Amino acid sequence: MDRPGANPWRVIGQIRFKLRIAAAAVHVPIGVEDQFRGVVDLMHWKAVYNEGEKGVNVVEKDEIPPELLDFAKAKRAEFIEPLAEVNDGMVELFFNDQEPTLEQLVSIICHATIENTSIQPVKKREVAFVSKDVPYEKDGVFYKVG
Repeated sequence: MDRPGANPWRVIGQIRFKLRIAAAAVHVPIGVEDQFRGVVDLMHWKAVYNEGEKGVNVVEKDEIPPELLDFAKAKRAEFIEPLAEVNDGMVELFFNDQEPTLEQLVSIICHATIENTSIQPVKKREVAFVSKDVPYEKDGVFYKVG
């Protein structure tokens, strides 16, 4: 996300078009290029920031930046909708306008990815130039922050 001209939404569109799979963002970047500060984690609904020298300190905050709130809500809905296509329990939640729990999301995404259904989660925590590749573990999965 720190590269000049980085556009994750274009890449997700290309994955959908060229590979014909339901790719959805798991993260929304907070800032771009040299203003990249972290991501909004759409599964955990938290803002994750890289602070300190070279961004090695990972700081989670419950408050989503106000300028990204509406966009993040739209991307979360876009992220959850394809899951209803591969899980009957999610269909029921989706049609009743209920929010799935974190445990349900983790379970469905893991199952859908392992079973090689047409679901592909896309993470945006990788950076090209700045050394912010700090792994942290959450829900039994190691993420790279940066």
